Amino acid sequence: MSRKTAPLLIVFIVLYFVHSASAGIVTGPIVNPANGHSYYLLNSASWTISESEAENLGGTLTTINDAAENTWVFDTFAPTADSKGYDLWIGYYDPDTDDGTGAQHAADFIWIDGETPGYTNWSAGEPNGDPELSDQADYTAMTAFSHDGLTPGEWNDKSNTSSTTGSMGVVEVVPEPLSLGIACAVGLLSLSFRPRAK
Repeated sequence: MSRKTAPLLIVFIVLYFVHSASAGIVTGPIVNPANGHSYYLLNSASWTISESEAENLGGTLTTINDAAENTWVFDTFAPTADSKGYDLWIGYYDPDTDDGTGAQHAADFIWIDGETPGYTNWSAGEPNGDPELSDQADYTAMTAFSHDGLTPGEWNDKSNTSSTTGSMGVVEVVPEPLSLGIACAVGLLSLSFRPRAK
């Protein structure tokens, strides 16, 4: 390798790893009319990489507040994930290491954004952990299609390792109250300065 090509090779390698450590946007923003929040669908990556990308977009992996939001997220993003053979990461995770048996307890899971809506939609028998995994099943995915006895739209605990999970992150960005107030004020001002019909 010549001295001239060595720096180019280093730049290529750095760019490759920076790109591979990012989930990347597949679609979005899409606004949920029920809550005014913007959502994005990310490429398949680990839960932690997807959450990092969500934070770069100004949000977190989605918090599901009720059955209606669960249905909207499923209807909006599951067809794309299903077509690629993936599930959907959501922002529900177990931040503590378990007891080493692989056992998971629903009470151990929390929302990444700190909300406490009280709604869950676990598939029957979930979360169940997996003692065979070296990377414990501490992260939640919404099932996008029927597989492994799971029902589409319900939740499953999974490992963070992207090669064994096959999940795409769903990002939720909540608009800032000030931004919403400014948008309303601008809208009202534009109405007041409309020319009057003669």
